[in-house]
Amino acid sequence: MRVLVAFNDYLEAGGERFSVETEVAALSAAGADVEVLRVDNAGLRDGGLADRARSVLGDPALLTDLADRLDRFRPDVVHAENLFPQLGAGAIEAVASRGIPWVRTFRNYRLACVGGDLRRDGGPCTRCGDLRTRLPGIVHRCYRGSLGASLGATVQVSRDARAMRSHPPAAHLFVSDFMRGSLAGALGADVPAHVVPNAVDLPEPDAVPWRDRAYDAVYVGRLSQEKGLPLLLEAARALPHRSFAVVGTGPLADQVERDARELPHVRVLGQVAHDRLAEVVADARTVVVPSQWDEPFGRVSIEAQRMGAVPLVSDRGGLPETLPASHRDRLVVPAAEPRAWADAVEAVASWSPEEAAAFASEAASAWERDYSPAALAGRLMEIYQGACGPRG
Repeated sequence: MRVLVAFNDYLEAGGERFSVETEVAALSAAGADVEVLRVDNAGLRDGGLADRARSVLGDPALLTDLADRLDRFRPDVVHAENLFPQLGAGAIEAVASRGIPWVRTFRNYRLACVGGDLRRDGGPCTRCGDLRTRLPGIVHRCYRGSLGASLGATVQVSRDARAMRSHPPAAHLFVSDFMRGSLAGALGADVPAHVVPNAVDLPEPDAVPWRDRAYDAVYVGRLSQEKGLPLLLEAARALPHRSFAVVGTGPLADQVERDARELPHVRVLGQVAHDRLAEVVADARTVVVPSQWDEPFGRVSIEAQRMGAVPLVSDRGGLPETLPASHRDRLVVPAAEPRAWADAVEAVASWSPEEAAAFASEAASAWERDYSPAALAGRLMEIYQGACGPRG
């Protein structure tokens, strides 16, 4: 099967880029002939108003490249990943005009929120999700804090939505059941919906004995308010007898450094290379994911389980879905309750080696079944075959 993956990448590497790269590699390993049309936003960052306008209205050069690729490669199916901001409606129309079936993955809330995250002023916001007009997102400058950028982004998203209604995909793919429900109002129910979690491709971990692990709790991610980092620091203050580590960079980096000077049991590791990160996680009893917003997925949680650590996740978004069902009562923590996070860290750090081994065994089975590249490729190939219909 020939698959063209269309992906508008971001300027900074993130979970979405890693997920798309893992998908492409998994499909190739499964025998698919995969070609990737990758667009980056460097030209928009470095260009002027005319460049940004072309991204909204459709860059002729970009759409010509897509058309040439479709005509040369002649894919059986097109898999649309992120289309914002430069692919959008033009890409949908180019695929539809050739009668090529296509499917679309959603990893953010952009069609229901111009900011992409269903948040405003630090709290949840769904004011644009069910409205014919997306005026609130413009008025509140929800895209990059800019009125002009929010207006342009809203125009692009609205054109994308209209094109998708005129030329619907054969399937919508969501990375969590929570996300499927959150976008139901914006997408409608006419297109088959599938929950296809992101795959996590990590090597078999070098097991560190449970009692010998260097860290009781590790935080990995952006050092920011919405990621819940202050909650981890409050838990650390309540647990001076436990060891903590913080990995990442972000706007709260200076605050973390100041707090760590008063908390000798907290190590600030900064940004670390991916292979080194795996070592840090494998040396932790728990990885804390205290997000204060509705994360569509929970890549850090799956990576922690793959490396033999126990994740503690907030009760927001798709995070609880990443845990084995039998452990959700113990490992899902009320998002905004600092004492609950301290209690949860203490509880997991006190597990016996036997409890930890039982969890690791269940998590390994879940990874193989739900989050491995092989599992992902199998799901996608079934969806593609359904999109293409029966073959004569």
